[in-house]
Amino acid sequence: MSSTIGDQRQRSGVSETGTRFGSGALLAGGDSVITPSHDGEADRIDSPVQTPDDTPQSPVRRTRWRFAAPLATIAGIASAGIAAAALLSHFMPTKSVSIATVEVSRGPLRVFVTESGQLDSANNVSVISQCEWDANLLSIVPEGTQVEEGQIICELDSSGFRDYANEKLVELTESESAVRQAEEAVKIQQAENDRLTAAAQLLVEMAALDLREFEEGSFVQQQDSLEGECRLAEEALNQARERYIYAKRMSGKGYQTQSDLEQARLSVSRAEIELRKARDNKKLLEQFTAVRTLAELKANLVNSKLELARVKLQARLAMSQVEIALSSQKQLAQHDRDRYERAMRNIAACTIRAPQSGKIVYRIYSLRSSQPRSIEEGIEVDFREELMRVPDYSRMQVEIDIHETQIMSIEEGLPVTIYVEALGRNFRGVVDSISSIPSRRYHSNYVSREFETIVEITDDVSQETGIMPGMTADVRVLVSNRDSVLQAPSNSIITIGEKAYAFVMTQNGPQPKSVVIGETDDASIEIIEGLSEGDVIAERPRIELADEIIRLESRG
Repeated sequence: MSSTIGDQRQRSGVSETGTRFGSGALLAGGDSVITPSHDGEADRIDSPVQTPDDTPQSPVRRTRWRFAAPLATIAGIASAGIAAAALLSHFMPTKSVSIATVEVSRGPLRVFVTESGQLDSANNVSVISQCEWDANLLSIVPEGTQVEEGQIICELDSSGFRDYANEKLVELTESESAVRQAEEAVKIQQAENDRLTAAAQLLVEMAALDLREFEEGSFVQQQDSLEGECRLAEEALNQARERYIYAKRMSGKGYQTQSDLEQARLSVSRAEIELRKARDNKKLLEQFTAVRTLAELKANLVNSKLELARVKLQARLAMSQVEIALSSQKQLAQHDRDRYERAMRNIAACTIRAPQSGKIVYRIYSLRSSQPRSIEEGIEVDFREELMRVPDYSRMQVEIDIHETQIMSIEEGLPVTIYVEALGRNFRGVVDSISSIPSRRYHSNYVSREFETIVEITDDVSQETGIMPGMTADVRVLVSNRDSVLQAPSNSIITIGEKAYAFVMTQNGPQPKSVVIGETDDASIEIIEGLSEGDVIAERPRIELADEIIRLESRG
């Protein structure tokens, strides 16, 4: 808080009441001080008038105390008379110490956290190179140009990329042709597999049909035929036997000859042979021929089924081979297609368009070097390098860094005053966001931790002429606003170690007193304990009471 002590007018003489005071006596009201002079009378120091520099935040009253020490004891001064004493006091110099004082009082206290930052757009769209390969900058619109959304604002050299894209296009054409051939091979193989599988399936069906035909057809037919032959042979044998008996009876009676009898006997023998033959044929069919034929037909059916399974396995194997070849060709073609599309995508990325309407602002920095570089034609642009920004001037913000010792007093929504130096005016705003993680700032001999804080301007700046991102802005965050706080000027309070002191003016001169302090707005400081409203204290103890402070420090 700036001092309000003006020039003082010293007046010599006695007080109106004629009362003498000791060193440092304070008159009623604290407006003036009377100190002993050389003639034993009092000098009076008028109170100064408050200057325009005094603000309502520090409603303190300042006075100036003067302490004089007698030069000598002059015998007979009391009897010399008032006129002689006044004359002596006028011509002899006085050795005194002048101390500026202030009065502890109550008043409003507004505590601010002040930081500097740069203006930026709250809706700031970055223009970033999406070209994955380094390319030279061919052309760029001048900084400050008003552009519309979709307008070409920057072009990179894509000539080398186009040659590469043509090579990839030839490779892609060849690989796609190979894919079509592999697809035809798959179709051919599928047709061959279907043919072989159908043939094997037909063999299985024929074998099953043969087995069924034998079991239900030819075997039964042959068995019935042989059964009939056996019956016929038995009937022929019975007839031959009857004829033989008849011939034998007739031959005994003389009606037939011996030859006829022998012929009848031979007929019986032939019939018996035919019967045995028919029975043997039936036995051969049932016990051997049918069993063998049935076994062969069943084995043929099993073999046919196994052949069908083999054909199917072989068909799947052949199909998998051609499908693998097709998949390999497709992957190769996809790889060629990706490289071609990547080349075309990067060629398209060489033409950069405005993401939104606004004025172009260049971004000056380097990703690979601590030395900044200008964005200009001919430089090599890296992938995802920010070239410029297109800010929205209707919404502006300031990014500041709050030290870790002050971050606890900052919270979102606090009112903010923003002074833009280039425009010479203030804007209103609020704390919009606070980073939860501090960033480190490396200095020459220490590391500080600061929290990135975004302050948004709430005033309408859409029609503000001359406002630009990058302008310096001083931000004052109002962290405390109280109407009645006991306070004193900040420079009137000294700290020694962890304790704070004020020098209270008494009849015996300034006396140090321990105080408990609270918040401060840099000009005034809150007094919690130790002082009362109306106490008069030294305003600049570090300047005017240096010896007393040294003695206080020596006492610990």
